[in-house]
Amino acid sequence: MPPISAKAAANLTPLKDEPEEEEEEDRSRLTPSSPFTTPATMGRMSDVSPSLERPESRWSMFKQSHVRSLSQTDSDRVSKSGNKWALPLVEGSRSSLAIRITDSDSPAGQWSDGLTPEQMEAMDEKEKKRMKIIFELVETEKDYVRDLKIIIENFMRPMADSKFSKNVDVLFSNVDELLSINSDFLKAFETKMKQQPSSFHGVGEIFLELGEKFTKYSLYCANHSVALSKLQNLVQTNRGFRMFLEDICKNPVTRQLDLGGFLIKPVQRICKYPLLLKEIIKNTNEDHREYPILALALETVQAIIAQVNDGAKAAEGVRKMVEVQNSFTEKLNIITPTRYLVREDNFNLIRGDSKKARKLFFFNDLLIVARKDWQSKFRLLDQFNLRHCRICDIVEDNDQPGPMFEIEVVPAGGSSAVSKVRRFLFSTDSVKIKNGWIDSYRGVTSTSVKKKKFSDTVIDGEDEENVSGGFIEDDQIDEEKDKPIPIAKKLEMYKEEAKKALIEEYKLRISELEKHVQLTEQFNEEAKQKLADKEAKYLELEAAKLELDATLWTTQCALSEAQALIETIKTQMTETVQKKEEDIERVNVVLQASVTEAEVLKVEIHNTKKESEAKLVEAKAEVSRMKQTMAGIETEKLN
Repeated sequence: MPPISAKAAANLTPLKDEPEEEEEEDRSRLTPSSPFTTPATMGRMSDVSPSLERPESRWSMFKQSHVRSLSQTDSDRVSKSGNKWALPLVEGSRSSLAIRITDSDSPAGQWSDGLTPEQMEAMDEKEKKRMKIIFELVETEKDYVRDLKIIIENFMRPMADSKFSKNVDVLFSNVDELLSINSDFLKAFETKMKQQPSSFHGVGEIFLELGEKFTKYSLYCANHSVALSKLQNLVQTNRGFRMFLEDICKNPVTRQLDLGGFLIKPVQRICKYPLLLKEIIKNTNEDHREYPILALALETVQAIIAQVNDGAKAAEGVRKMVEVQNSFTEKLNIITPTRYLVREDNFNLIRGDSKKARKLFFFNDLLIVARKDWQSKFRLLDQFNLRHCRICDIVEDNDQPGPMFEIEVVPAGGSSAVSKVRRFLFSTDSVKIKNGWIDSYRGVTSTSVKKKKFSDTVIDGEDEENVSGGFIEDDQIDEEKDKPIPIAKKLEMYKEEAKKALIEEYKLRISELEKHVQLTEQFNEEAKQKLADKEAKYLELEAAKLELDATLWTTQCALSEAQALIETIKTQMTETVQKKEEDIERVNVVLQASVTEAEVLKVEIHNTKKESEAKLVEAKAEVSRMKQTMAGIETEKLN
């Protein structure tokens, strides 16, 4: 990416927007408990890895600090809708990538829709996961393109036609270019999926052919923090603008997501592609012909994101340096294509028993010492080329007033002799700040830091109004030393590798097609021979069929005669059975009558027996009386 010039950087002066003249301020509606805050700077996109975010990263700051300033009306609407008007989590974190990387509110179908059971059975689990991830890539790309259209149709164009049109470029940057890029990107995937519904190949090729266009994201991401600052200022100070956005957000198509929530979408999306490619590679066999293309596509996309990140970081750094430059009473020109601010902190400059408040600005090649003046601006006291500065860590000592470090400055062309070294002793109330400076110095200069006791320090430097004595021109810095390979050059290298890989892929495909043609011709010859054999077999089968038809006719005739005979026998047997049943019925009637007569006779015999027994008893009684009578007669005779 080309360096940002000082002239261009001058246009990046921090925004100081005033409310629109037509609208009165209505700050009373802004609740102090929910300020609309935004991060001052944008984080490194290259930090977004499979774990996606470190807790302290600037990406997490977007979620924590990007909360919309709500009026009472807003609060009522939020309480009803349940929407907090805050930015969504960066999609791609492990909480959402398992694998469910999506900014879709309603997924459209399943990846397996349209596949037959046979096609599903032919896939192993790894291939199914691969197809699922590719489907997820396409579906979330559809959702992202939809959101870009919402940004343009529902936010940007209405704003361009309103009295707030002067804010369009700052807020929306080149979002229209992003829509064109991602529409082509989505169209390429949809075309491939229609051609290969059951086995998608060519993800790597699409990324290699169209991925280079993602460098357009550099401008958008570099402008994003400025857009959020602008949005914050307008929402907090301009009631008309706030009402304008509220009216737009009432449209159901926005899904109750505010403008800040839509503006973060491109930043989130560009970071998601490496994650998706890694998951696709993870579920692609290494011997698969597309595996090297996917690996190269991943390297290319990562390099593009690094370039986008470098552009955003460079713009952020230039804006910060512009702020620093404008904070001085003097007219400074500290902006160069390679310079960036490392850190700035307040210190006390130790002079004997006195302390003087100082501000230190630490750049990657420059050190500035300044003090605050009565206008709340800074006054330049000293500036030194960092190559000629050495930091010494002052270790704990009984006489030491607090955390301290010493800066030694060797003039250009000088030696480290004591007489030619200027020393500055700085103290701070925070050990963390001191250690931060020492660590930053080590990281920037790759130089070890010596340690010394406070009692061994020698203070012989003065900083009052010594603006040029220690300054060394920038052209003396060896910028070529250990200079890394530029991202643009890396991209050119990746392009060449991609061309070679694609050529090899096309050669392989041509070879496979030639083999396929040969196999097809061989198959045709074999098919012709098989067809002739089948025709002969068919004639034989036709003759056999005629014989079978004749046999079937004879069999059917015999079967009809047998069925008629069976019917006759069945009729005769039915008549015989009926006669037998009638005979049995008659016998049963006779037997029943005989049984009845026998029962009657039995009763008569029983009655006759009872009568005989009664008569016999009577006869015996009569005989007994007669005997008694005779006995009486005999007794009388004897008497």
